[in-house]
Amino acid sequence: VPSHSHPHEQMGICLSGEAVFTCNGIRKIVRKGVVYRIKPNEVHEVRVQGPENGLFLDVFSPPRLEYLEKQKLSERVPKGSASEGRS
Repeated sequence: VPSHSHPHEQMGICLSGEAVFTCNGIRKIVRKGVVYRIKPNEVHEVRVQGPENGLFLDVFSPPRLEYLEKQKLSERVPKGSASEGRS
C-alpha cells in the first residue's frame, strides 16, 4: 500500500505472511500474530515481503464509510450470478 494517511485510527493483526510497515519514517516488520496501531493522520505505507502474500485484519475507528458502501454493493449481487464468479 503506497504512503498515505487518513483521519481514522487503524488497528490490525497480521494473520499470515510478513510486511514492512513504515509509519512517520519508522520501519517495523510485522509478522503473523503481531498487532499494530496506526494513529489518525499518521503517514504510513505497507510493503509485503517474503514468498507469501500477507493477510491482515484491520479495524478502523470511526468506520471507513467507503468500505461500508462497497460491502452494501456486494450484498446486492444475486447469489449464483456471473458477477459472483459463477456462470
